[in-house]
Amino acid sequence: SEMCIRDSFPSTVFLVLAVSYVMDGMIRRRPDTWRGPVYGLTAGAVGLYVLFYPVLIGLMTPTWYTSNILKWLPSWPF
Repeated sequence: SEMCIRDSFPSTVFLVLAVSYVMDGMIRRRPDTWRGPVYGLTAGAVGLYVLFYPVLIGLMTPTWYTSNILKWLPSWPF
């Protein structure tokens, strides 16, 4: 059977919890070493979410935005 993307959404919660747990452990063990990379990864994830949010919720977006900013791979259907 074919898997729909919405079938993987419930596992996203557990993935976020697992990554958060690992990042917390990294910061607790070596705060000076891991604080910057962990905060950088978190900021990058939030930035990507904000960048793709209009398309994720189905808003009408300008063609230049989807084809020039969001279409990183030729196979992406924007």
